[in-house]
Amino acid sequence: MFLRVADGTRPARSEFDMFKYRKVAIAAASDLLVLTLPDAICFIIAIALRVEMPIECLRTLRRDCLKNPARGYVSIEYTKGRGGPRAKIKRERVRDGGINTPGGLVRLALELSRPAAERMADRGDPNADYLWVGFVAAGLPSWRRFSLSTHNFYAAIRSLGLVDEAGKPITKIVPARLRKTVKRDNYLRHTGHLRRFASDHSKPVAARHYAAVDGLREEHARSVAVAEGQLFDMAMMPLVLPPKEEVSALASGLSIGNQKLDAGAVASLVSGDADTFLGMCSGFWSSPLGRNDNGSCATAFTGCLHCSNAVFTARKLPALLTYLTWLAERRAVMTEAEWHERYSADHNRIMVQILPVFDAGDIEQARSTAENAAVAPALPPHLQRG
Repeated sequence: MFLRVADGTRPARSEFDMFKYRKVAIAAASDLLVLTLPDAICFIIAIALRVEMPIECLRTLRRDCLKNPARGYVSIEYTKGRGGPRAKIKRERVRDGGINTPGGLVRLALELSRPAAERMADRGDPNADYLWVGFVAAGLPSWRRFSLSTHNFYAAIRSLGLVDEAGKPITKIVPARLRKTVKRDNYLRHTGHLRRFASDHSKPVAARHYAAVDGLREEHARSVAVAEGQLFDMAMMPLVLPPKEEVSALASGLSIGNQKLDAGAVASLVSGDADTFLGMCSGFWSSPLGRNDNGSCATAFTGCLHCSNAVFTARKLPALLTYLTWLAERRAVMTEAEWHERYSADHNRIMVQILPVFDAGDIEQARSTAENAAVAPALPPHLQRG
């Protein structure tokens, strides 16, 4: 009945009484047939989270906004009022298909709003070519363009009864922040490369508006920490000699940091005269990581993993594998945070930078040695005590 009233048709008395005494709710009848204001707001939110279009441009989409569909993509044409004295017609290429795609959502909104657009066009309404039109039951029922104000956004969200992770009601969604959410995700997906991220802005504007925000501070801090770790690892990359390179060093010598070892010094080094628990030391009395009172290395057991004086060959693989087993045992009895703080650097050094240099056959042979109690390298006393 209210749909006919909106068309200018006078209702029968029986029809009017049916709605007057609430035997049938107005919303229950109209919502089944046409696009309503809450529907339009939900559509806009869903589209806004899938495109990079400003929210004010989504509010003013026209019914002919879909252009050049091809191969699962379509362009959405919109008018951008900011960025200059005159409005600019712009397009964004988006996926097109089901209702989980921007193109599919716009097509569904076009279908649901078609009855309103046809009736508005028949009466010469200048707003008939806008996308967000439908039936409004409040006041005098009519077909008209929706008022997509922030207040109406808040009311539509409250009507959904949404709750957050803590179970508290979500009473509003700020429309202007929807684009920032999309930009943040794109910034992370492009790993901070502004040239790829700044699709519709200059790089300084994109960095200022969407990268230098509170929500990304933690991610930036984490990225800086990772970069510092990578730089440190590059600077402290261990000297690992697989069998072929060990033979070459025995013949022609070896450079370790700032010192050059001749063939004789290399032979002495790899013979076992300068062994520590995990590696071989080319400078036991000149440790860069700390020294005892008598000048000897203060970190000779596991500190070799992070020392520029250390050299690792296949002969030390059984000790490295034994230490990895001990690290796994400690991980089982410690909290993950505590283990990570104390031992993850050692674990990563062995797993990422030392073992991959050797062939699988070398590692398998070393594992057999480590599992043989008669010849397996013994853990240092302080590690045996835990």
